[in-house]
Amino acid sequence: MPSSHSATVTALAVAVGLHDGLGGLFDEAGKLLGSASSSIQIWKEGDCVEQSSTDIWLAICTAVKRALSLFDVAGEEVTGIGFVATCSLG
Repeated sequence: MPSSHSATVTALAVAVGLHDGLGGLFDEAGKLLGSASSSIQIWKEGDCVEQSSTDIWLAICTAVKRALSLFDVAGEEVTGIGFVATCSLG
């Protein structure tokens, strides 16, 4: 079902950083319409820092769902996706 917002959403940007996953919605002109984030857990022991791939994926999914919900966008309205990760996903 199409949403009630006036701008056309053409892109969903997903970014993964050291501390959180982000989801952003952009219009056809590249203007940011809305975004959301979700924290990624970090475990530290001495000089070692670890993250869970499962936790990273759940943070991404949560952030994207929040962004879509906050801006009242249906997944079918997104026509493109971009992904960037500034942390190790492996």
